[in-house]
Amino acid sequence: MRNNYFGTLYLFELKKILKNKVAMITFLIMLIAAIIVGEGEISGNANAEEREQFKTIERRVIDDSLLEEVKENINEYGEWDKVDPTYENIVSWARSKGDIHNLTVDALEKDRNDSIQEAKEMSLLSPGEYEYWEKRQDNIDYPGTWYDPLYSFGITLGLCDLRIVILLFLIPMGLAAVFAAEHQNKTDSIIRASKNGDKRTYYAKVLAGMSFAIVGTAVIVASFLGYFFIRWGTYYLDLPINYNYAYTSVSLTLKEHLWMLTKLIMTGSVLIAAFTLFLSQTLKNALAVMGVSLGVWFVNVILASTLPFKMRAAQQFIQWLPHTLIDDRIVYEYRLVKLFGRYFTAWDFAPFMYILFAIIFIAAGRFIYDRQER
Repeated sequence: MRNNYFGTLYLFELKKILKNKVAMITFLIMLIAAIIVGEGEISGNANAEEREQFKTIERRVIDDSLLEEVKENINEYGEWDKVDPTYENIVSWARSKGDIHNLTVDALEKDRNDSIQEAKEMSLLSPGEYEYWEKRQDNIDYPGTWYDPLYSFGITLGLCDLRIVILLFLIPMGLAAVFAAEHQNKTDSIIRASKNGDKRTYYAKVLAGMSFAIVGTAVIVASFLGYFFIRWGTYYLDLPINYNYAYTSVSLTLKEHLWMLTKLIMTGSVLIAAFTLFLSQTLKNALAVMGVSLGVWFVNVILASTLPFKMRAAQQFIQWLPHTLIDDRIVYEYRLVKLFGRYFTAWDFAPFMYILFAIIFIAAGRFIYDRQER
């Protein structure tokens, strides 16, 4: 019987969320935005003719011969020939690596090695972390073969843009009223005094909120990726990303990069959902919940960019929270966590950290729920 009661409570709480106009309007806007982003990341940056021109130099090894061709198609200021877009993206790529007029493969490799070493020193890595990355470094072919980055940057940047609206708007706006609405309507005491108003009601609300957050996030992410794959194809998924992200010691394909980001977005949504439900229970006001959620994001971003690296533990923890860690440049994070004699990267450790903190917020919310007067 208790299982039946819980199922009924769960469905009731889920229906309340789905009947919340703010939550559903926000979800529908996000869903439409996912399609718009999936279209705009490619067509908004190059037309069909330009995209075909970009492909004419694909599959070529990035060697001194190709770099000489690039130099022949730029002006004295290092800008590409705007009449012929063939070299537009490779010129932009080359300019980001140094003096394009004197660029060679050796210069590319030196720039990469120097930048990686500087990043490691800035990150205050331990000898064990240095050794870990040296072993990973051997698996990378750089600069490798050229493939136009429009597709890979489009899909990864689009996914990271969507994670902002999911974590900052969809989940807080959808779950802010789960507990707060009853406090604002003065019905919380009646509910807690009812036959099933104990822990079953609390966990039914939590499960309903989590269901909305997880399924909503999954639908938006799947809609974006699905549209992108159908509209622009999947040819680039098995290609390496190391020429795009030159200063990483991780050998990844685009498919692996997307899986890394998707895993972080999904587990990050669990943490943000648990945190939002905790705020809804403690603040007892939906607007206050949304305000605090926005404030936490703002403080997170500010601290992540201002805390000095010498405060490694604090800076690393802040940097690894969902709002700041989930970014296409996550592959530039060299700091590790050592547990049980083994090192874990940010993208391997963070999902477990998010789930752990989600459990803590749920447990803390249950403690507060139990202490309230009936």
